[in-house]
Amino acid sequence: MSSVRRLVLTLVLATPVLLTAGCEDEDPRTPPTLHLGQDVCVACSMIVSDERYASGLVVERDGRVEKYAFDDVGEMLELTLEDLGFEDATSALWFVKDAATLEWIAAGEAFYVKSAELHTPMGFGVAAYASESDAQAAAQRTQGVVLRRDDLRGG
Repeated sequence: MSSVRRLVLTLVLATPVLLTAGCEDEDPRTPPTLHLGQDVCVACSMIVSDERYASGLVVERDGRVEKYAFDDVGEMLELTLEDLGFEDATSALWFVKDAATLEWIAAGEAFYVKSAELHTPMGFGVAAYASESDAQAAAQRTQGVVLRRDDLRGG
């Protein structure tokens, strides 16, 4: 990771945007509640605006539950807790939105389509699906390939 990107991540994380309002959504097992057009991506500080490619991270540390959004599935999949400055997390859950149903899915259970024809917010060209058949259909429509999370992880 470049020093500029690490600096930007550090600045963004110094004043985290928590996606929980009060205590209503403090359950560490549930994904963040997205506020499209308002929530800021924890990785790049862009506004989360396209739910099809949104993803989220729930971190528990220091007895607190913190929920973060990403504007691009591919961007989230490239990062580790260490990249985000969460080495001290006692637990972390990664979530992605199903591009077809817009329902949250545990990131490790999703099927991913990578295609140059998918125009995602940060240009990673990755969409997530809960079912393999939906992913296969999307891959066929977009000249893409179906992958699993480990196939997309950087480093």
